[in-house]
Amino acid sequence: MLTPAGYRERLADQVVTRYLRQFGAVVIEGPKWCGKTWTGQRHAGSLVSLADPAGGFAARELALADPVAVLDPASARQGSGPPLLIDEWQEAPGLWDAVRHRVDQTGVPGQFLLTGSARPADGQVVHSGAGRIARVRMRTLSAFESGASDGRCSVAGLLDGQPPAGALPALSVTDTITMAVHGGWPAALTRREPSADLPAQYLRALAESDVPHVDGARRDPRRVTALLRSLARNNATTVTRNTLAADICADGDPTMSRLTVSRYLEALDRLFVVEQVPAWSPRLRSRTRLRTSPKLYLTDPSLTVAALRATPHTLLHDLNTFGFVFEGLCLRDLSVYCETVGAQLFHYHDDNGLEADAIIEGPDGRWGAVEIKFGSHQEDAAAANLVRLGDKMAAAGAPPTFLAVMTGTGATHTRPDGVVCAPVAAWGP
Repeated sequence: MLTPAGYRERLADQVVTRYLRQFGAVVIEGPKWCGKTWTGQRHAGSLVSLADPAGGFAARELALADPVAVLDPASARQGSGPPLLIDEWQEAPGLWDAVRHRVDQTGVPGQFLLTGSARPADGQVVHSGAGRIARVRMRTLSAFESGASDGRCSVAGLLDGQPPAGALPALSVTDTITMAVHGGWPAALTRREPSADLPAQYLRALAESDVPHVDGARRDPRRVTALLRSLARNNATTVTRNTLAADICADGDPTMSRLTVSRYLEALDRLFVVEQVPAWSPRLRSRTRLRTSPKLYLTDPSLTVAALRATPHTLLHDLNTFGFVFEGLCLRDLSVYCETVGAQLFHYHDDNGLEADAIIEGPDGRWGAVEIKFGSHQEDAAAANLVRLGDKMAAAGAPPTFLAVMTGTGATHTRPDGVVCAPVAAWGP
């Protein structure tokens, strides 16, 4: 294996290992700088990097001219055995179908690893790869991966009906804000003094370089920045394109239409910068109408903070705004934990106003609801809301396995009404 020195184990490693035993190829995709390449190297026997400038980007030029030639072990820059890791494969989209065809020919699992920080445009990939290529979505470090959480409140355990044992004090308000400001970027974690300048520069690179590159069209960096700011202001909500356009218009760009917002948003989605939590649609014996819009949030809380131009000081004195940042942080963590255990993450909102910030549904159909509240003083209202949702679903024949409040402050405990309360510093897979 080509494991880099100092590699920190990621939860995605468990998923990659599992999939390499079953599929001919595994693609690890996620935002730039989240650690995909290092995780790929952790499992790879050889490596070809399309981002390597050696020889005038010789590997990329070869992949564009003859994708099949790149699959030859002799093309590897490092190592010689399987799996062959092809880093930033989307720079030569023809590689996808070449890999899929090779997997079809051999039928051998664990032949290839692909990493990508962007999805190619529609039409550049002919075959979906279903049954041959497994996808692993990678995100920035969760609290459990960074060491800020001990993981005693396990998503898998909750789905099995096992509430967490023991009380664990939460992080302080200041510590939680600091964690959000610095984000879960693996490279930043090793620095003595993580800087809020890093996510700010990340956003600048998105606006000036990444979005135009992935889109293949001229995009105004000021408009990309305006959209990112609007997404940050509406973080972790079911905001619509119309609302984003109106918000940007109120912020000084009256020409930003819904169609333009949709095009820019699609580019950010292809770069894995914007995450979507789909609406949950349980099969109910009820005529209650469910809202179907997904929740949108920026993939790392530090990007939300940077887009808002906030600081630890301003957030400490505006905990209402930090609540939206915190919810995005929690959704990021829950997404990581769900990916690890094979569960899916949704949100719930019906026309009667009953909602849950997160619904976790296991592969066997068992499910639980989570309310996200930064302050433990909001616990009672959140728990009461969850109990109402649980009672409604039970009456419809789909009772929950667990109900939980995810907080920033307070200690881990189970209430008399059965609702589990645990800070972000206690959650894990």
